[in-house]
Amino acid sequence: MDISIKVPPEITRGKQVTVKTTNQGLTVRAGDQKQLDGALTKRVRCEETIWSLVPSKCVQVHLEKAEERWWDALLTSDKKINTRQIDPARPLDTYSEEEQTRIREMVTKEQQRQVSSMVSCSLVILRIRF
Repeated sequence: MDISIKVPPEITRGKQVTVKTTNQGLTVRAGDQKQLDGALTKRVRCEETIWSLVPSKCVQVHLEKAEERWWDALLTSDKKINTRQIDPARPLDTYSEEEQTRIREMVTKEQQRQVSSMVSCSLVILRIRF
């Protein structure tokens, strides 16, 4: 899951940012200010967290989900969306920008899982033949 957190314009170096994750929490600080802090609605693999700074704009954080499933919110304090209302036949551009991002994440993850599964299958077949 990829998220972007806005930072003040004076935040231009990675040393000015701190990102802390636990399997159920996320804190992002820029300078002296917390930009995001809270409990996640689902578990993540905190050791897989990657982040980068887009100077003066945002911190991009990649969280690896512990389980592949739809999230109805990022933090427990966030407003929840109804994931059952997502219609796969509905054109993507009819969803809000936030919903589009979440849908793209799920599609990408599913494609990566399918490719990974195909590669694993190919490796097993190769081992059997030799």
